[in-house]
Amino acid sequence: MPNRFNQYPENVSGIFYVDNQCIDCDLCKETAPDNFKRSDQGGFVFVYKQPETPEEESLCMESLMGCPVEAIGNNGDGVDRPLPVRPVSASSEDNEGNDDDRIDCPFCEKMHYPGSKTANSSEWTWDDSSACDHLLFLAIDISAYSGFQYRSRLFNQHLGLSDSKDEDVEIPSKDDPEEYLSVSEIIESITLPGLELRTYEDPGGFACGPVGGGTITFGFVPERANQ
Repeated sequence: MPNRFNQYPENVSGIFYVDNQCIDCDLCKETAPDNFKRSDQGGFVFVYKQPETPEEESLCMESLMGCPVEAIGNNGDGVDRPLPVRPVSASSEDNEGNDDDRIDCPFCEKMHYPGSKTANSSEWTWDDSSACDHLLFLAIDISAYSGFQYRSRLFNQHLGLSDSKDEDVEIPSKDDPEEYLSVSEIIESITLPGLELRTYEDPGGFACGPVGGGTITFGFVPERANQ
């Protein structure tokens, strides 16, 4: 998730910005070349001109939605704005003849789709409102990003975390307090009764450059996790 407090100082003041998660993949420059430019010295992209027409604003928003690491934000002026939600297909059966892209809750059988935002970013968009009562967490561990895209209240309480929606979770390691547990280590530390893990393997692919795949893990518990 972009953070306006971590944006590059090269960004021109205004709504859109690029923060320090940028991997210099060229997507935004190709989509909105009149607004995004590369810093050859820094090896990142920044907003050198805010959109001045509806067409430019639309292209900037397209760049924001397509960014594989979510480094582009639209609240540079301090105003939080809702992002358009991509439609989620009912099932991957429509395209590939299988259900490999969906995860069913083992307790209520509600269907969940991964929101990896990698090579499948045009198909999958995670929405917290789609979580069933049993969903404890949604963790992403891929080459471009590693963190928790969804954390329920029970998850936060169990691990002594705040109820913020920040995707990054920092839990010091007992062996070395200066090191933080990885996503997989955090999952291994969960001891809630009845925990069921469901895993989706993201194959990676080509978004705005090669995107490595990885593992997306859903954790479910029999009790209500989000209240």
